[in-house]
Amino acid sequence: VADGEGLLVPSRWWPPVPDTTSAQTEDAWQPIRNDSLLDAHWLELLIALGVPVPQLGEDVIDEAGEASLTLELSWPEEKVAVSFDPLPEALADWQVILCDDATGLPKHEDALGQLGNWLTLTV
Repeated sequence: VADGEGLLVPSRWWPPVPDTTSAQTEDAWQPIRNDSLLDAHWLELLIALGVPVPQLGEDVIDEAGEASLTLELSWPEEKVAVSFDPLPEALADWQVILCDDATGLPKHEDALGQLGNWLTLTV
């Protein structure tokens, strides 16, 4: 090997640059981990997909100004939600994953794939 040929220059790879994005994302998901009624394992799988951090517990207000239901997780800009209740007609243009009250798990077996598609295509 010629002088220096094929060798890495240490200043280019050391010290490693800290990944603050993943730490910030972890911090942003923590309140959802603490307060969500969703199955904890399923929630961790959702986080591992790398989807944007959702809003937790957003109320849907009906025509009378009353909270008709609460979305467990929502991404309002993308019009995507995870809910224990069907969405009202006013949100007919939203994509929704329905979950079982007893287990906290989605009723559809490919829910993670659907969410990943809906959210990564619009992000």
